[in-house]
Amino acid sequence: MHIKKILLNFIALLFCFSANVQCFADEADERTRHWMGRCELSTANVLDWGIEYGIDYYPIQYVGMGVSVYATGDFGGTSRSFIHNDFFYQTENVNNELSLRTSLQLQSPAIWRKSDGSLMLFVKEDCGLTLPIPANQNLEYTITPSSPGTYLVSEKYHAKNVGGKSCFVHFKTSLALETDRWQFWTGYTWSNFDAYSSARHITIDGITLSVPAKKPLHGFHIALAYKF
Repeated sequence: MHIKKILLNFIALLFCFSANVQCFADEADERTRHWMGRCELSTANVLDWGIEYGIDYYPIQYVGMGVSVYATGDFGGTSRSFIHNDFFYQTENVNNELSLRTSLQLQSPAIWRKSDGSLMLFVKEDCGLTLPIPANQNLEYTITPSSPGTYLVSEKYHAKNVGGKSCFVHFKTSLALETDRWQFWTGYTWSNFDAYSSARHITIDGITLSVPAKKPLHGFHIALAYKF
């Protein structure tokens, strides 16, 4: 999967879209700024890191909807290796590296507000769907002799997963701070997202790939957003 290329293309589209909308937003009053671009960083029990780029729309002040791209991984990588019939097998990362997220967002009235209205604190709730891209990996792997030596990898192979789950739910609760057009929030995430669902049933030359057991995802996130 060309994760970096997909992310860069998505970010470029967001910036182009934001620039077009911004032409109208600059002339509007603060209360009519319905759009928001955001970047969120997270860590969880099943994966070391996650980064989410998204755009949200609030048709009314306290209710919105959003769409985002969610990339995840481990700092040490999640590739797998094993020896079979005197050959050494090495795969690429086996976790779901990229997902699409859609969400319904609820925002409370201010629970604290500075006297001049320039700063306020409130609670955000985010619930929605996480859709792995793809639901079933076409996993790439290499084969070299297992005996000691230096080998040139001249060919790469692929193994297709079957039965991968295509839809998960997630819930986020956050405490948010807003000043002018900027929002910052931090909070807790829970999801039934299976980080290895797209490679869980892969078999390579009769060997079922070993991946971590299923467990719910829970962790923490921080985010920065800009209203326009």
